[in-house]
Amino acid sequence: MSAGTGSYTITLDDDPQIHKLIARMTGLPSLPFTSPEKLLGRGRAYAPLAVYVDANLGIGVSGIDFLGEFRGLWPFAPLFVITSETCDRLIGKALAKGANDFIRKPLVTEEVLARLDVRLSEVKDRQVAEETKIGDLSLNVRLGTLKRGDRVVHLPPLEAALLLFLSRHLGLATTKDAIRSHLWPETKTCANALDKKISNLRKALGECSATLVLKTTYGGNVSLQLPPPSEQAPSGPLRSLSAS
Repeated sequence: MSAGTGSYTITLDDDPQIHKLIARMTGLPSLPFTSPEKLLGRGRAYAPLAVYVDANLGIGVSGIDFLGEFRGLWPFAPLFVITSETCDRLIGKALAKGANDFIRKPLVTEEVLARLDVRLSEVKDRQVAEETKIGDLSLNVRLGTLKRGDRVVHLPPLEAALLLFLSRHLGLATTKDAIRSHLWPETKTCANALDKKISNLRKALGECSATLVLKTTYGGNVSLQLPPPSEQAPSGPLRSLSAS
């Protein structure tokens, strides 16, 4: 199984047979990992439908301790904790770290399938409710994800806020003073701070291969634009949105 987006899951378990069992039950390939560090090191190359994490990975190692980092890598993938324990404290800790559900050992096909189906439906509903369409992109400000097709880029909060702000004035040249007033309403910031955010956002758009273009226009204003159809000539100069 190669890295990338597709119909597969990831299994983190020190038992090399568990990923085979999950694959057989779900009908989906499951990439096997026994080390959380190795999984984190390669995590950004993957976009799994779901992730199965063993609560006990060996002496003194718990998969639960890494759930927060897994959630950061895969904000939309359901995280399932596999455990034979029934401790309420363990369950509470896992949920606080970002787990979506638990599956008890020994694994039962009907339960594995039912829980996967429910959690994937929840993810789909949440994505639809929280995502904002901007051209050919989908932006989720809360999760900080920018998507185009199978491509997913993670945006820091201010870069996400910048994109959302510019998208509301699509095609307009917006002054940097207006942008700074929006991003830092209570604080004065230097010009370099905003320039860095613009640069980061431009890079993210490039990584998504977006048709949206982030431009700095004459006079230092900033605009987010959709390229016009080839047969359509530009209708005129961009208007400018000044700081109020």
